[in-house]
Amino acid sequence: MKKIFIILLFFVSATQAQISKWEVYPLDFTNDLYGISFTDSLTGWICGENGLIIHTIDGDNWIQQQSQVTVDLYDIFFLDSLKGWACGDSVTVLKTND
Repeated sequence: MKKIFIILLFFVSATQAQISKWEVYPLDFTNDLYGISFTDSLTGWICGENGLIIHTIDGDNWIQQQSQVTVDLYDIFFLDSLKGWACGDSVTVLKTND
């Protein structure tokens, strides 16, 4: 019985290890990244150092958006594909509707 339990435990552990595999995803930006928000499985934004905001609509290709600030942005949140907020240093709060 003990052998069966150990074999079962090994199988479950091996299966779990395959499920939670992470890959390094290279980006063309050198800024530190601090916040991320996705409204669905493909549409998302990342904010970071020096006012960085990048956006994807396909989950793979990221395009930089103009934030108009140079402070670090630590968090970003979108309700849908148009309406979102970002916040950061120096009591900075940004809002977009597009």
